Amino acid sequence: MLHNKIYYFAAVIPVYGKKIQKGLITDNRLAYISGIMKCYNCNNEQDKEVEDCDDHANKCGDQFSFDLTTALLADQKLIMVNSGEWERLRDGILNSIDAEHNRLDNKEKRTLLRFGDVSMLQGWMEEKGKFTSEHPVIKANDISDPLHDQINVFRDTMMEPGILWIDDLHLLLQPDSQAYQETLMTHLRHFVRINLEPNGSVETRKTIIVTGENVDIGGELRHESLRIELPLPNIPVLKRIMEMIADENDLSSEQVDISDEFAQTAVGLSTQQAMAAFRKAIVNTGGLTGDEAMKLIIKTKSTIVAESGCLEFLELDVDMDSVGGLENLKRWMEVSRNAYSIKAREENVPMPKGLLMVGVPGCGKSLTAKAVASTWNFPLIRLDIGAAFGGVVGQSETNIREALKIAEAASPCVLFIDEIEKGLAGAGGDGNLDSGVTQRVFGTILTWLNDVEKPVFVVATSNNLSNLPPELKRKGRFDEIFFLDLPGEDSRMEILQIHLKKWAPTLMHDGGLAEIAKKTVDFTGAELEAIVKDAKKLAFSLDQPVSIEHLKDKMKSCTPMAKSMKDDIDEMRTEADLIGMRASLVNSKNDSGTKEVRGRTF
Repeated sequence: MLHNKIYYFAAVIPVYGKKIQKGLITDNRLAYISGIMKCYNCNNEQDKEVEDCDDHANKCGDQFSFDLTTALLADQKLIMVNSGEWERLRDGILNSIDAEHNRLDNKEKRTLLRFGDVSMLQGWMEEKGKFTSEHPVIKANDISDPLHDQINVFRDTMMEPGILWIDDLHLLLQPDSQAYQETLMTHLRHFVRINLEPNGSVETRKTIIVTGENVDIGGELRHESLRIELPLPNIPVLKRIMEMIADENDLSSEQVDISDEFAQTAVGLSTQQAMAAFRKAIVNTGGLTGDEAMKLIIKTKSTIVAESGCLEFLELDVDMDSVGGLENLKRWMEVSRNAYSIKAREENVPMPKGLLMVGVPGCGKSLTAKAVASTWNFPLIRLDIGAAFGGVVGQSETNIREALKIAEAASPCVLFIDEIEKGLAGAGGDGNLDSGVTQRVFGTILTWLNDVEKPVFVVATSNNLSNLPPELKRKGRFDEIFFLDLPGEDSRMEILQIHLKKWAPTLMHDGGLAEIAKKTVDFTGAELEAIVKDAKKLAFSLDQPVSIEHLKDKMKSCTPMAKSMKDDIDEMRTEADLIGMRASLVNSKNDSGTKEVRGRTF
């Protein structure tokens, strides 16, 4: 049994209403009181003010409770939280109520009321450890079912300071819903602006918190409300969850790998999802240790994350040795990799934000993204912007925010945005075609690119610079913009050898290969790969080993796409030389054998 650690859940793991009699948690209240609230109720040897705590986010609690307590102390009236993790939300709200109570020298403590579609209105009773309609405040007030009536009673009749938590009713609060337009918007606005007690005094300690998977209050209230994020569990929290699940299943210390590497496999999951993944691993492997359990958790995570519709964890089956040419890009990546080292953090070296790769389709942009993640040993997450668009007002922006939140939780990672110009088509227009949804999604991504502090390395690709909004191409948005040109002769030889190593290794050093590399001017890397594969199929159909003649046969039957894109490629080269860098030392246009580089070099 793992009895040598004490859990400090800090509004992360739900423990209300039950006791875990394993020796680790013996009091359902203590489980979240200890280590609570980031300096407002610091668990260190002496109390500290927030500015005195060196590492309050990790030592003294969770970010959500800290932000919520700050909002309560600042008398924020209307708060929105995009999350469906009601147990974490409940514990975080209760934490913040306690922390505010302590900070205000034990002034009257807030009452917590919760309104939901099924349970209707209930109050939190400390002694019972649950919400109940038997709460004295509810029994003392005649509260009817409509939500707007309950808002009025909460504001005008209830004497105690409190929080009205409206959970999973965000669809009623959508700007285009009839209920919102007819009643709720007006009542919420009056609640924010008019807070008079029955005796005529102004009440300053009543707050409404709206939570749900897709909370988006209309423009009438957006400037009067505050949005607070509930972050996904980080590695320390996931390790605590592992310990709890291990204790729940009576696992010994040898059956549990409480390491950062193992916990990293569940990064990007919610608390409930992580619990389910860990339990599944125990059922199938008998513990939480070893490669088999890690692979199972990663597979579970990939399935869960894929359900979001716009994120996908990609398997890494290539490395930089699989990429031919691109000398400048490879050198830049090697230097950027060092900026993630521990020494770089100690020296306050800026972390790389990412790069934008532009070029003709088939020149290795997607392959390079996978190779970067594999070489750096980072997980690779693909973001499909187009799949994030939804029919409900605000859903598209919420989907993007949630996807970026998962990417931050999974950091360090590589976030791969393939063909970004397609997902943002119309971002540079006036917004008339889609009511400005694309512009808002684009703005969300730009803001995140500018503000992200986690080690999320963004690799975006585009087939044409001219199709990208100017805001995305300005210096500083990405660390560098690389143009992946058609490969030069040496690069073509390298690409051919890479693919021959897999399909026809006996031809890798054949003297006739140089002739093919010389004659495949304007061929992309993908077209060179196709020549090798088609030659393999041809030789197999003839019951012969692959030969140079088979390669020549397929070379002659392949017309490179670049021949029909000459003007577009020349235009991209010109713009890339002005705002970016060539990824290769030479290209198909200067195949003379010289190593002169057009544009900037690294």
